[in-house]
Amino acid sequence: MNKEEYKELLNREEWKSKRKIILKRDKHKCVKCNCKKSLHIHHTYYLVGKMPWEVPDDCLITLCNLCHKKAHEGRNISTFVRKSPPKNKTKVIKKEVKP
Repeated sequence: MNKEEYKELLNREEWKSKRKIILKRDKHKCVKCNCKKSLHIHHTYYLVGKMPWEVPDDCLITLCNLCHKKAHEGRNISTFVRKSPPKNKTKVIKKEVKP
């Protein structure tokens, strides 16, 4: 898919709806610097064969234009493509038991 085709997908109602959900979740600010201007929804990864709006919400984050550019700096888009979502990394918290 080329850039023009991708831009067309981002104009579809499905993406606009997903974008609103993520913006609301992230309180309409960049999750990196708290900026509230020029917001983008960044895919931390894409899934092969899925449309941009068909990925899990947890792979999408709100970034301002500058932070979004930094996220892509020096990286080809192919580095964001996965065959499946990453496995959950459940953090185990050990409780100290007092005698």
